[in-house]
Amino acid sequence: MAQTQRHLSLIVPAQIHPALASAPKSRTKALRTLLARGQTSACAASRERLLFDLFAAEYDKTMPPPVAAVTHAYDAGSANDNAGTGWWLRADPVSLRPDGDRLLMLGNHALSLRADEAAALGAELHDVFAARGFEFSTPHPKRWYLRLAQDPCVTLTALDDVVGHDIMHHLPQAQDAREAARWRSLLNEVQMQLHVSPVNRTRAARGEVPVNSVWFWGGGPLPVVASQRFVQVWSHEPISLGLARLNGAASAAVPASGAEWLQRATLAGSHLVAIAPPAAADTGHCLEDFSATWCAPLLSALKSGAIETLDMYTEDGRVFHNTRRTLRPWFYRFI
Repeated sequence: MAQTQRHLSLIVPAQIHPALASAPKSRTKALRTLLARGQTSACAASRERLLFDLFAAEYDKTMPPPVAAVTHAYDAGSANDNAGTGWWLRADPVSLRPDGDRLLMLGNHALSLRADEAAALGAELHDVFAARGFEFSTPHPKRWYLRLAQDPCVTLTALDDVVGHDIMHHLPQAQDAREAARWRSLLNEVQMQLHVSPVNRTRAARGEVPVNSVWFWGGGPLPVVASQRFVQVWSHEPISLGLARLNGAASAAVPASGAEWLQRATLAGSHLVAIAPPAAADTGHCLEDFSATWCAPLLSALKSGAIETLDMYTEDGRVFHNTRRTLRPWFYRFI
Protein backbone atom coordinates (compact mmCIF):
# COMPACT_ATOMS: atom_id res chain seq x y z
CA MET A 1 0.00 0.00 0.00
CA ALA A 2 3.04 2.30 -0.10
CA GLN A 3 1.86 3.69 -3.43
CA THR A 4 -0.92 5.56 -1.67
CA GLN A 5 1.70 7.88 -0.11
CA ARG A 6 -0.31 8.67 2.96
CA HIS A 7 1.07 11.14 5.49
CA LEU A 8 -0.57 11.29 8.90
CA SER A 9 -0.62 14.15 11.40
CA LEU A 10 -1.95 12.73 14.65
CA ILE A 11 -2.89 14.79 17.69
CA VAL A 12 -2.17 12.74 20.81
CA PRO A 13 -5.18 12.78 23.15
CA ALA A 14 -3.31 13.84 26.31
CA GLN A 15 -0.16 15.42 27.63
CA ILE A 16 2.66 12.87 27.42
CA HIS A 17 4.28 13.70 30.75
CA PRO A 18 3.84 12.90 33.58
CA ALA A 19 1.10 10.45 32.56
CA LEU A 20 3.43 8.26 30.49
CA ALA A 21 6.01 8.10 33.28
CA SER A 22 3.50 6.34 35.51
CA ALA A 23 1.96 4.15 32.79
CA PRO A 24 3.07 0.48 32.55
CA LYS A 25 5.83 0.09 29.96
CA SER A 26 4.42 -3.19 28.70
CA ARG A 27 1.11 -1.50 27.84
CA THR A 28 2.62 1.56 26.18
CA LYS A 29 5.46 -0.04 24.23
CA ALA A 30 4.34 1.14 20.79
CA LEU A 31 3.85 4.72 21.97
CA ARG A 32 7.23 4.74 23.71
CA THR A 33 8.89 3.44 20.54
CA LEU A 34 7.44 6.22 18.40
CA LEU A 35 8.48 8.84 20.95
CA ALA A 36 11.98 7.43 21.41
CA ARG A 37 12.74 6.99 17.69
CA GLY A 38 10.99 10.11 16.39
CA GLN A 39 12.79 13.31 15.54
CA THR A 40 11.39 16.12 17.67
CA SER A 41 10.52 19.73 17.08
CA ALA A 42 8.39 22.33 18.83
CA CYS A 43 4.71 22.97 18.25
CA ALA A 44 2.00 25.02 19.94
CA ALA A 45 1.05 23.62 23.34
CA SER A 46 -2.47 25.05 23.09
CA ARG A 47 -4.75 22.67 21.18
CA GLU A 48 -6.58 25.55 19.52
CA ARG A 49 -3.38 27.27 18.37
CA LEU A 50 -1.98 23.92 17.21
CA LEU A 51 -5.00 23.32 14.97
CA PHE A 52 -4.77 26.81 13.49
CA ASP A 53 -1.03 26.30 12.88
CA LEU A 54 -1.57 22.93 11.21
CA PHE A 55 -3.93 24.52 8.71
CA ALA A 56 -1.58 27.50 8.23
CA ALA A 57 -4.46 29.80 9.17
CA GLU A 58 -3.63 33.50 8.93
CA TYR A 59 -4.70 35.58 11.94
CA ASP A 60 -3.24 38.04 14.43
CA LYS A 61 -0.93 35.78 16.47
CA THR A 62 -0.86 38.31 19.32
CA MET A 63 -4.54 37.51 19.88
CA PRO A 64 -6.33 34.24 20.71
CA PRO A 65 -7.34 32.25 17.61
CA PRO A 66 -10.65 33.37 16.04
CA VAL A 67 -12.52 30.25 17.13
CA ALA A 68 -16.01 31.68 16.64
CA ALA A 69 -15.64 32.39 12.91
CA VAL A 70 -14.19 28.93 12.29
CA THR A 71 -16.73 26.92 14.26
CA HIS A 72 -19.51 28.97 12.67
CA ALA A 73 -18.19 27.89 9.28
CA TYR A 74 -18.83 24.32 10.40
CA ASP A 75 -22.10 24.84 12.28
CA ALA A 76 -23.79 27.02 9.66
CA GLY A 77 -22.79 24.79 6.74
CA SER A 78 -24.18 25.79 3.37
CA ALA A 79 -26.11 28.64 5.00
CA ASN A 80 -22.79 30.29 5.90
CA ASP A 81 -22.98 32.93 3.15
CA ASN A 82 -21.83 35.91 5.24
CA ALA A 83 -19.08 34.20 7.24
CA GLY A 84 -16.33 36.10 5.42
CA THR A 85 -17.53 39.48 6.62
CA GLY A 86 -17.65 41.03 10.06
CA TRP A 87 -16.29 40.08 13.45
CA TRP A 88 -17.55 36.85 14.98
CA LEU A 89 -18.00 36.02 18.65
CA ARG A 90 -19.19 32.92 20.41
CA ALA A 91 -22.10 33.70 22.74
CA ASP A 92 -22.47 30.22 24.20
CA PRO A 93 -25.35 29.28 26.48
CA VAL A 94 -24.11 28.53 29.99
CA SER A 95 -25.32 27.90 33.49
CA LEU A 96 -24.09 29.98 36.43
CA ARG A 97 -24.44 29.06 40.10
CA PRO A 98 -24.33 31.48 43.04
CA ASP A 99 -21.78 30.50 45.68
CA GLY A 100 -21.74 33.00 48.54
CA ASP A 101 -20.47 36.25 47.06
CA ARG A 102 -19.24 34.45 43.96
CA LEU A 103 -20.96 33.48 40.72
CA LEU A 104 -19.47 30.21 39.51
CA MET A 105 -19.32 29.23 35.86
CA LEU A 106 -20.65 25.71 35.31
CA GLY A 107 -20.23 25.93 31.53
CA ASN A 108 -22.36 23.86 29.18
CA HIS A 109 -20.63 20.50 28.74
CA ALA A 110 -23.22 18.84 30.96
CA LEU A 111 -26.04 21.14 29.89
CA SER A 112 -28.74 19.18 28.09
CA LEU A 113 -30.23 21.58 25.56
CA ARG A 114 -32.32 20.52 22.58
CA ALA A 115 -32.17 22.26 19.21
CA ASP A 116 -35.77 23.48 19.55
CA GLU A 117 -34.99 24.94 22.99
CA ALA A 118 -31.92 26.71 21.61
CA ALA A 119 -34.01 28.15 18.76
CA ALA A 120 -36.69 29.36 21.20
CA LEU A 121 -34.11 30.96 23.50
CA GLY A 122 -32.48 32.55 20.46
CA ALA A 123 -35.81 34.09 19.46
CA GLU A 124 -36.26 35.46 22.98
CA LEU A 125 -32.78 37.05 22.94
CA HIS A 126 -32.95 38.36 19.37
CA ASP A 127 -34.16 41.86 20.26
CA VAL A 128 -31.59 42.26 23.05
CA PHE A 129 -28.75 41.83 20.56
CA ALA A 130 -30.47 43.53 17.63
CA ALA A 131 -30.77 46.70 19.72
CA ARG A 132 -26.94 46.81 19.75
CA GLY A 133 -26.73 46.16 16.01
CA PHE A 134 -25.52 42.56 16.49
CA GLU A 135 -26.63 39.60 14.42
CA PHE A 136 -27.41 36.62 16.68
CA SER A 137 -27.78 32.98 15.68
CA THR A 138 -28.08 29.58 17.38
CA PRO A 139 -27.13 26.99 14.72
CA HIS A 140 -26.01 24.49 17.37
CA PRO A 141 -27.62 23.92 20.80
CA LYS A 142 -24.39 24.68 22.66
CA ARG A 143 -22.63 27.02 20.21
CA TRP A 144 -24.28 30.40 19.72
CA TYR A 145 -22.90 33.32 17.73
CA LEU A 146 -22.80 37.09 17.37
CA ARG A 147 -21.69 38.84 14.21
CA LEU A 148 -20.51 42.42 14.63
CA ALA A 149 -19.54 44.94 11.99
CA GLN A 150 -16.05 45.38 13.44
CA ASP A 151 -13.68 44.51 16.26
CA PRO A 152 -15.31 45.51 19.56
CA CYS A 153 -11.86 45.96 21.15
CA VAL A 154 -12.66 43.95 24.26
CA THR A 155 -10.60 41.26 25.96
CA LEU A 156 -12.54 38.05 26.53
CA THR A 157 -11.70 34.77 28.28
CA ALA A 158 -12.28 31.38 26.65
CA LEU A 159 -15.19 29.49 28.19
CA ASP A 160 -13.15 26.42 29.17
CA ASP A 161 -10.77 28.68 31.11
CA VAL A 162 -13.61 30.06 33.22
CA VAL A 163 -15.42 26.82 34.12
CA GLY A 164 -15.31 26.29 37.89
CA HIS A 165 -14.23 29.89 38.55
CA ASP A 166 -15.92 33.09 39.66
CA ILE A 167 -16.97 34.92 36.49
CA MET A 168 -16.37 38.30 38.14
CA HIS A 169 -12.64 37.86 37.48
CA HIS A 170 -13.24 37.13 33.79
CA LEU A 171 -15.83 39.66 32.66
CA PRO A 172 -15.11 41.64 29.45
CA GLN A 173 -12.19 44.06 29.75
CA ALA A 174 -11.26 46.99 27.51
CA GLN A 175 -8.91 49.95 27.47
CA ASP A 176 -11.99 52.11 27.16
CA ALA A 177 -13.82 51.59 30.46
CA ARG A 178 -17.10 52.63 28.85
CA GLU A 179 -16.82 49.85 26.26
CA ALA A 180 -16.20 47.24 28.96
CA ALA A 181 -19.21 48.60 30.85
CA ARG A 182 -21.39 48.29 27.73
CA TRP A 183 -20.51 44.61 27.34
CA ARG A 184 -21.14 43.91 31.02
CA SER A 185 -24.47 45.72 30.72
CA LEU A 186 -25.34 43.56 27.70
CA LEU A 187 -24.54 40.45 29.71
CA ASN A 188 -26.85 41.64 32.49
CA GLU A 189 -29.66 42.26 29.97
CA VAL A 190 -29.25 38.74 28.60
CA GLN A 191 -29.34 37.25 32.09
CA MET A 192 -32.52 39.16 32.95
CA GLN A 193 -34.22 37.97 29.77
CA LEU A 194 -33.22 34.38 30.44
CA HIS A 195 -34.48 34.67 34.03
CA VAL A 196 -38.05 35.17 32.77
CA SER A 197 -37.74 32.80 29.80
CA PRO A 198 -40.65 30.35 29.30
CA VAL A 199 -38.08 27.84 28.09
CA ASN A 200 -36.25 27.99 31.41
CA ARG A 201 -39.49 27.72 33.36
CA THR A 202 -40.29 24.53 31.45
CA ARG A 203 -36.79 23.22 32.03
CA ALA A 204 -37.05 23.96 35.76
CA ALA A 205 -40.35 22.07 35.90
CA ARG A 206 -38.52 19.05 34.47
CA GLY A 207 -35.74 19.44 37.05
CA GLU A 208 -33.17 20.50 34.44
CA VAL A 209 -30.40 23.05 34.85
CA PRO A 210 -31.40 26.49 33.52
CA VAL A 211 -29.63 28.41 30.79
CA ASN A 212 -29.16 31.58 32.80
CA SER A 213 -26.41 33.38 30.86
CA VAL A 214 -24.25 33.39 27.75
CA TRP A 215 -20.49 33.67 27.53
CA PHE A 216 -18.69 35.81 24.96
CA TRP A 217 -15.35 34.49 23.67
CA GLY A 218 -13.38 33.35 20.61
CA GLY A 219 -13.66 36.61 18.71
CA GLY A 220 -12.18 37.50 15.35
CA PRO A 221 -12.77 37.63 11.60
CA LEU A 222 -12.75 34.54 9.42
CA PRO A 223 -9.08 33.58 8.86
CA VAL A 224 -7.52 32.73 5.54
CA VAL A 225 -6.65 29.01 5.49
CA ALA A 226 -4.08 27.38 3.21
CA SER A 227 -5.80 25.57 0.36
CA GLN A 228 -5.81 21.76 0.51
CA ARG A 229 -3.48 21.48 3.49
CA PHE A 230 -5.09 18.09 4.18
CA VAL A 231 -7.00 15.78 1.89
CA GLN A 232 -9.08 14.48 4.81
CA VAL A 233 -9.63 15.44 8.43
CA TRP A 234 -10.82 12.90 10.98
CA SER A 235 -12.30 14.58 14.04
CA HIS A 236 -15.29 15.17 16.29
CA GLU A 237 -14.19 18.70 17.20
CA PRO A 238 -15.90 21.73 15.63
CA ILE A 239 -12.67 23.74 15.37
CA SER A 240 -10.83 21.15 13.28
CA LEU A 241 -13.98 20.42 11.27
CA GLY A 242 -14.50 24.12 10.61
CA LEU A 243 -10.89 24.49 9.47
CA ALA A 244 -11.37 21.43 7.26
CA ARG A 245 -14.37 23.08 5.61
CA LEU A 246 -12.36 26.25 4.99
CA ASN A 247 -9.46 24.12 3.76
CA GLY A 248 -11.66 22.28 1.27
CA ALA A 249 -10.78 18.95 2.89
CA ALA A 250 -13.10 16.00 3.27
CA SER A 251 -13.99 15.19 6.87
CA ALA A 252 -15.14 12.17 8.82
CA ALA A 253 -15.51 10.98 12.39
CA VAL A 254 -12.43 9.62 14.15
CA PRO A 255 -12.21 5.84 13.60
CA ALA A 256 -12.10 3.53 16.60
CA SER A 257 -8.48 2.53 15.97
CA GLY A 258 -5.43 3.03 13.83
CA ALA A 259 -6.19 -0.24 12.06
CA GLU A 260 -9.64 1.05 11.08
CA TRP A 261 -8.14 4.33 9.92
CA LEU A 262 -5.65 2.49 7.71
CA GLN A 263 -8.55 0.67 6.05
CA ARG A 264 -10.70 3.75 5.55
CA ALA A 265 -8.06 6.33 4.62
CA THR A 266 -7.90 5.48 0.93
CA LEU A 267 -6.99 8.98 -0.30
CA ALA A 268 -3.34 9.67 -1.03
CA GLY A 269 -1.89 12.75 0.63
CA SER A 270 -1.86 14.33 4.08
CA HIS A 271 -4.43 13.33 6.68
CA LEU A 272 -5.17 14.82 10.09
CA VAL A 273 -6.58 12.77 12.96
CA ALA A 274 -7.54 14.86 15.99
CA ILE A 275 -8.31 12.57 18.91
CA ALA A 276 -10.29 14.33 21.63
CA PRO A 277 -8.57 14.77 24.99
CA PRO A 278 -9.77 12.58 27.87
CA ALA A 279 -11.06 13.62 31.25
CA ALA A 280 -8.12 14.39 33.56
CA ALA A 281 -8.74 11.30 35.67
CA ASP A 282 -8.60 9.05 32.62
CA THR A 283 -5.28 10.28 31.20
CA GLY A 284 -3.19 7.26 32.22
CA HIS A 285 -5.69 4.72 30.92
CA CYS A 286 -6.14 6.81 27.77
CA LEU A 287 -2.44 6.58 26.94
CA GLU A 288 -2.49 2.80 27.38
CA ASP A 289 -5.50 2.51 25.10
CA PHE A 290 -3.98 4.96 22.62
CA SER A 291 -0.75 2.96 22.46
CA ALA A 292 -2.58 -0.31 21.79
CA THR A 293 -5.31 0.85 19.44
CA TRP A 294 -3.47 3.56 17.50
CA CYS A 295 0.29 3.46 17.95
CA ALA A 296 0.74 -0.30 17.47
CA PRO A 297 -0.99 -0.53 14.05
CA LEU A 298 0.56 2.75 12.87
CA LEU A 299 4.00 1.56 13.93
CA SER A 300 3.51 -1.58 11.83
CA ALA A 301 2.22 0.52 8.92
CA LEU A 302 5.33 2.72 9.02
CA LYS A 303 7.61 -0.32 9.00
CA SER A 304 5.78 -1.86 6.04
CA GLY A 305 5.55 1.39 4.08
CA ALA A 306 1.76 1.53 4.28
CA ILE A 307 2.17 5.14 5.44
CA GLU A 308 5.09 7.39 4.55
CA THR A 309 5.27 9.65 7.59
CA LEU A 310 3.68 9.94 11.02
CA ASP A 311 3.83 13.25 12.88
CA MET A 312 2.53 12.97 16.45
CA TYR A 313 1.57 16.26 18.07
CA THR A 314 1.44 16.36 21.85
CA GLU A 315 -0.28 18.88 24.08
CA ASP A 316 2.96 19.72 25.84
CA GLY A 317 4.41 21.55 22.85
CA ARG A 318 6.30 18.85 20.97
CA VAL A 319 5.88 16.99 17.71
CA PHE A 320 7.52 13.61 17.02
CA HIS A 321 8.31 12.94 13.34
CA ASN A 322 8.57 9.29 12.35
CA THR A 323 9.36 7.58 9.07
CA ARG A 324 10.39 4.08 8.15
CA ARG A 325 14.02 5.20 8.38
CA THR A 326 13.76 6.71 11.88
CA LEU A 327 12.43 3.39 13.19
CA ARG A 328 15.53 1.51 12.11
CA PRO A 329 18.32 0.97 14.67
CA TRP A 330 20.61 3.99 14.65
CA PHE A 331 23.55 2.13 13.09
CA TYR A 332 21.37 1.23 10.04
CA ARG A 333 19.98 4.69 9.39
CA PHE A 334 23.00 5.82 7.34
CA ILE A 335 23.14 2.74 5.11
